[in-house]
Amino acid sequence: CEGFKWFLRSAKQGDPHGQHLTALCYLNGWGVKKDLKKMESWKVKAAEAGHLQAQVNMSVMLIKGEHLEKDPARATRFLEMAARQGHVIAQEDLALYYFQASDGEKDLAKAFFWASVAKYRSEKAKAIIDQVSVDLQPQVILEQMMKADEYLEENKAPTELPSESLPKNLFKQK
Repeated sequence: CEGFKWFLRSAKQGDPHGQHLTALCYLNGWGVKKDLKKMESWKVKAAEAGHLQAQVNMSVMLIKGEHLEKDPARATRFLEMAARQGHVIAQEDLALYYFQASDGEKDLAKAFFWASVAKYRSEKAKAIIDQVSVDLQPQVILEQMMKADEYLEENKAPTELPSESLPKNLFKQK
């Protein structure tokens, strides 16, 4: 793949899109030998630099254990990055993770917050709110609703990838 050398050059100059494309080349062996360690390194750099698709890809790989060791807790870091950019499915999955986590990360207030952020664009988020609300104190619900409303007000024009970019039901709703 002739493009690899240009992607790598761009990646080394700090371009998040170049970093993402370089990671894809290492993942798939396009123009370079497959190397999952290098793929992860470039994908993380792109994600941390704000590349939405890299954030989504990292969360999917870590949640499912594809190409990387399964690590749902680490995946939430990348899910939150994508959620903060307005990716509604990432917001839903983050809410589900905090609602269902069995690794000590369960946090109903965070689950309610992220579901509340997504509720205007997601029926699934509304269902999560209904389930989480049962176990929350009214004061916590009010605080998280206000926090979500403030968040939505501050982030008037979030970007969003097409729905198919993040597989539905990463965390299965119980």
